Amino acid sequence: MSRAGEQLGVTHGAISHQIRALEEQLGVQLFSRAHNKLSLTPAGVRLYQAVNAGFNTIADGDRSLNLQELSGRLVIACSQTIASVWATQAICSFYEKYPSIDIEVREIKPLQKNIPLDVDFAICYGEPDSHCREVSEVAAPLLHPVCNPTLLKHRKPLRKAKDLLAFTLIHDGAVQWSRWFEHNGAPGAAKNIYFPNTNQALMAARLG
Repeated sequence: MSRAGEQLGVTHGAISHQIRALEEQLGVQLFSRAHNKLSLTPAGVRLYQAVNAGFNTIADGDRSLNLQELSGRLVIACSQTIASVWATQAICSFYEKYPSIDIEVREIKPLQKNIPLDVDFAICYGEPDSHCREVSEVAAPLLHPVCNPTLLKHRKPLRKAKDLLAFTLIHDGAVQWSRWFEHNGAPGAAKNIYFPNTNQALMAARLG
């Protein structure tokens, strides 16, 4: 550590010496040298990625030692259905671990493309526009028809997709029944009820 007014510097020769020593120790070439410039070789890239991941793990461990010192405001956005199904529990669990962070939860619509810039983290249904954000797919769940069991009393068993044509289909505005029927090789149905969100559609299904 340098004293006030002093500067700590490392010469190019010292860096080159350390690089050569590391390459000799590992038995691989980490840098390619051309026109007085250094660039990572494939082996160098792999080593960099491994070392970087290791330092990130150390940094995460250091931050976890003082959870109470973390503070600030975190804005999370998700759809109404995602919040009611599982996100609320996850958010509350996060708050229990980091109680000094103020959390604001905002609602976004399913298939919403534009996520406000002041949102720190969004759980979206459908891929949003990135706008310099990192976008990762969390899950792509399979969709299955569901209903209240009482609806099936005194009816023939449902064995094929076309058997659903005898029922009224409930729509939530995001998932299209026509795509499901097309995927399963059956025509769409003429009897439909449309709800503005998934919560209302699921409630209607529960009510039979």
